Amino acid sequence: MAVSLTRQATAAAKWTTAASITTALVSVAQVSVLARYLKPADFGAVALLMVILELCNVFIKTGFSDALVVNRETSRRQLSTLYWVNVTVGTAIYSLLFLTAPLLDRGFVTVDLAEMARVMGLMLLIGAFVVQFDALMRRELLLRQLALFRIGSNLVGLVVAVWLAVEGYGAWALVFAHLGTQIAMNICLWAVAIRRHWLPGGLGPISEIGELLRFGGYRVGASLIAALNSRVDQLAVGAFLGPAALGYYNLAFNLAMQPFQRINPILTQVSFPIFAKVKDDNDKLLKGYRKGLRLLVSINAPLLLGLAVTAPLVVPALLGPQWDPVVPIVQILAVGVLFRSGANINIGLILAKGKYQWPFYWALVVLAVVPVTIVMVSQFTQSLVMVSLTLTLVNFVLFICGYLLFPRRLLGRFDLPFLSDVGRPVLAACLMLPVVGLAIDKVPVDSLWLRIGMMAALGGLIYAAASLVIQRQHTGEVLEFLRSRA
Repeated sequence: MAVSLTRQATAAAKWTTAASITTALVSVAQVSVLARYLKPADFGAVALLMVILELCNVFIKTGFSDALVVNRETSRRQLSTLYWVNVTVGTAIYSLLFLTAPLLDRGFVTVDLAEMARVMGLMLLIGAFVVQFDALMRRELLLRQLALFRIGSNLVGLVVAVWLAVEGYGAWALVFAHLGTQIAMNICLWAVAIRRHWLPGGLGPISEIGELLRFGGYRVGASLIAALNSRVDQLAVGAFLGPAALGYYNLAFNLAMQPFQRINPILTQVSFPIFAKVKDDNDKLLKGYRKGLRLLVSINAPLLLGLAVTAPLVVPALLGPQWDPVVPIVQILAVGVLFRSGANINIGLILAKGKYQWPFYWALVVLAVVPVTIVMVSQFTQSLVMVSLTLTLVNFVLFICGYLLFPRRLLGRFDLPFLSDVGRPVLAACLMLPVVGLAIDKVPVDSLWLRIGMMAALGGLIYAAASLVIQRQHTGEVLEFLRSRA
């Protein structure tokens, strides 16, 4: 079983990597093109809609899909009942959004935000019909097919976005890009469901899925609060600094989040079902958790800190010189995202151990502190830089507290190994920063992309050399991981 599980995990991670890399390239290409056709207020409007839709989508996706991944004994009748519960919730959420959409137009006079919300909100409605198929594919570790679906659907979104932006549709290009991506994904998931006979039957007694609903309820509550906590900065910027400032901030946030959003799923999407299978063996869990943490930090640290030091080149190269106000925001947020990425693996461990109430209670504690802090900083400073600094400090504090409250309690005390797993790769990455920072303006090359490539190569060489000295015993893990992904 161990060999088979390892083989499954390796194959799953390989295809998740492919999807993540492709999605990153598509996302960067889309932003790079659209930044030359759209105004900051257009990005701000769609950013606000995406925050709202992410909060709504928590009710549809997170809770019940995670319940299916953990619970492998679900009967066909239970699956059918849970499917129609998902559809009912999705319909109710979209109906509420449709009716309340006119309230969004207040403060946004440049775009018809209400109409955009109603069109873009269709993602919630049609997504509710396939969320169970996505969960079943993850439970069965069918991540190769899932990765291919995501690659294809993101390419569809890219084509739609670029075409409509060039044709002058403004913010609507982003709206229809997101909708096109969701429709393409739906078609793929329905095809799998038909082939694997996953189509639902009738609605059974709700009492039969009571435990799944309890699990899902806690996950929905925790994820909703966590989503609010993670997006309160954008809500506050939009409310107190305006749509143009939100456009700048959202672009900076998305650039800083690219390594996190593409690297972390490679391990977290795979580690959750793997942890669930070995949940009763603490030695294996501890070994898997530490290895996952080392890989996350070892890969994210040079990418994020490298982005921070090269942002004066990366931002104008990707977006154009008119987006220079984004540079300091990207630099600050990249550091905060590094702390956030290290804490991301905790959720899979917590759920695998059956402690699904813990993320909910933790999210409540965070809700009592983070939103108030961010809102106060936004209102009183009116500064994107101060909001970014505050968010980075918050992510650092949450990273430390998260370790003390969750892995340390579930797996036993391993303070020094934890500090070693995190500190060594961060130190190796920090050693490359002064050299790259000094070299940026010294290279006599006019091409921004060539200078970026030269700085990336220089930083990579320094990081590799420092890693061989500082964390020689774990460098092989990272190299093996990268070779297997290649």
